[in-house]
Amino acid sequence: MPCATSRGVNWRHQQQSRCCRWSPFDDRVRLAEYRAIYRRDSLSRYGMGTQPSIRILVKNGNVTLDGVVDNQMDRNLAGIYANGVPGVFLVTNNLRVAGS
Repeated sequence: MPCATSRGVNWRHQQQSRCCRWSPFDDRVRLAEYRAIYRRDSLSRYGMGTQPSIRILVKNGNVTLDGVVDNQMDRNLAGIYANGVPGVFLVTNNLRVAGS
């Protein structure tokens, strides 16, 4: 089944982003990850605004955390909370610490 293309979306952007089939399992994992990370008082500030600084990507049960956090402790906590979500096979913590 070919991927649908969106009108007005840059062709190069479409080529760079991977087009995947929608997965209800991945959606459940993604929602659980958002809750596990952003409901914590220590990390909730990263979910504020229109562009959260922690991006959660899920594909086939594999989770990738990407973005920028303020310190190493927040990076470690996000990884620990992400690993605690049931149904996750692998967590790749690509979070960067600001100023490093």
